[in-house]
Amino acid sequence: MFTNQSWAPLSLLNHNVLPPPTHSYQLTRIAQQPKIHCTVRKPDVTSECLRCLRYDLLRRRRTVISVPQTSEIKKTFGGYVESEVILPVVALLNGLRRSLQYPDLKYQVKLDCKGSDSLAITELQVFGDFAPETLKFPLVLFFPSLSFQQDVEDGQILLPMSPSLERALDSLLLINCVNAGLTAVECEVAPSSSAVPLRYLLASYIQQPLPSGYFDLDTEDTITQGAPNNPHCPLPADNDVFATQRAHSDFDRYALVHNRAAVEQFFRWKALMQARPTPALVGTVLEVKCRGFQQHKLFQPRYPIDPLPEDTLAHLRAMTRHTFPQFVELLNRSQVLNLLLDEELTPSEGTGYARTFSCHIVAVDGQLLSDDAPKKLCIKLFDDSAGFIPSRTGYPLKWWSRNFYTAEDMIQNEIDVYNRLEFAWGSVVPQFYGAHSFTLQDGRTRFGILMEYVPPSERKLEEQSEVAQIAFIQSARHALRVLQYADISQLDWSSEQWICTPSPSHTASNPTLSCVLIDYSLTSQGDHYHDGYKEDDYGGMADMLHDAGIPADLIRKWFGPREEWDFFFALTGLGKVFG
Repeated sequence: MFTNQSWAPLSLLNHNVLPPPTHSYQLTRIAQQPKIHCTVRKPDVTSECLRCLRYDLLRRRRTVISVPQTSEIKKTFGGYVESEVILPVVALLNGLRRSLQYPDLKYQVKLDCKGSDSLAITELQVFGDFAPETLKFPLVLFFPSLSFQQDVEDGQILLPMSPSLERALDSLLLINCVNAGLTAVECEVAPSSSAVPLRYLLASYIQQPLPSGYFDLDTEDTITQGAPNNPHCPLPADNDVFATQRAHSDFDRYALVHNRAAVEQFFRWKALMQARPTPALVGTVLEVKCRGFQQHKLFQPRYPIDPLPEDTLAHLRAMTRHTFPQFVELLNRSQVLNLLLDEELTPSEGTGYARTFSCHIVAVDGQLLSDDAPKKLCIKLFDDSAGFIPSRTGYPLKWWSRNFYTAEDMIQNEIDVYNRLEFAWGSVVPQFYGAHSFTLQDGRTRFGILMEYVPPSERKLEEQSEVAQIAFIQSARHALRVLQYADISQLDWSSEQWICTPSPSHTASNPTLSCVLIDYSLTSQGDHYHDGYKEDDYGGMADMLHDAGIPADLIRKWFGPREEWDFFFALTGLGKVFG
């Protein structure tokens, strides 16, 4: 009887397999066996296989693998090899594959026993329909215990006995090549099962011939919003579109991927929107409908945050700024705020999807604000109609749509990240005061988020002392670690995505700086059932530090080496230098 059991990839491969069944075999005498000359090479192939598998397992660590389980006792060695070793390995590789493009793997286990005085060998073959390619998977042979002996005189290998191999499956040879006469082999001795579990080792060897994109995430070419349009219905007139469409979400995403005329009409609308003068908002008062952006919280977080190292937790505690719990309670029960925009903080180089301002609250539900409230806040207003989209009308429609974002999607991304990182609010991320609906003085409505205002340092990083630069480098590493352990990857790193602010302990004699990360609208996030795409966040942060004027040798010394989650490697900037 079979049932399915769910595993995380690493847990499945690191699981200790049950000991094999004990069987007695009639083995031939040493004198009757041929000598095989064995040359042991450095384990270069094994090391590379293990490195590649580790990368893919980290990249897909949240994917759940379903493995058939049987309650029957495995009485034969072949049955044991199938149920305990190869079935879980093949289930893992099939569970991680890009199913829309690649076929699943299959396997065959058979017992090769040619006589009563021959070795009983269990043969394992893995195969798949990869036509027109022919992939060469390794042939795996399981010999009984005590099957090999090393010749004391010349180091050659003998069959069938070996006192040094006391337990089955404890040793593994990777044979790289065999001569024509089957009398000499070159091989690598794989790590012991205590160092690398058997499933993990076999999975790395079987993965080696697979195509490079085999473990890529499955992606849909389109994201539809509703049923496909009737192709016989004409497009609405441009004037109707210009008069009624206000944002990207007003357009049919399916049509934008499948209808060239609809794409061209969208870009005509886009050109009209981008030609509008940018409204001056500083000094104006906005009416804020609290919680006006109503989308349920999907994740708080969607899965437990991986435990952070103690030094990073200590950094979060040391960098925690003053909070206003009574103001948060007031905000949660209020209906309408009035905000006065003080100063525009929008980066000079950006996508144009949002504008950022410092502001202060004029009134809450018509009442003046008490003293127990922040004097200054930060607001980020989204307007995708002004956002930049590279035109790819000369390419397949699905290509350009990869750079198509809606304000709603970007705001939801911000909400998701802040919900995940609530434990770090007020330290390496700003305090988050929610997503709301903002009415401008001309009557137009925009959605946006309200955050803590984090004052930047008066001096640029390149002008800071070496002591201050070192403190900021270390703070940036802790902040990056917070993102990584929460499975968040920043897909568009730039120096506009941090705030260099004096730390709570900053003094003239102790000029320490803190790194506060902002702008999560284009981040990638994963959960139990979907591993988000990753960028080289380690290299991206290192490049940002260098671009900000911090010397490279100082970054190399204090930023620290790559860690477990720094597995994605982009050959750019300092990320390339760091390796």
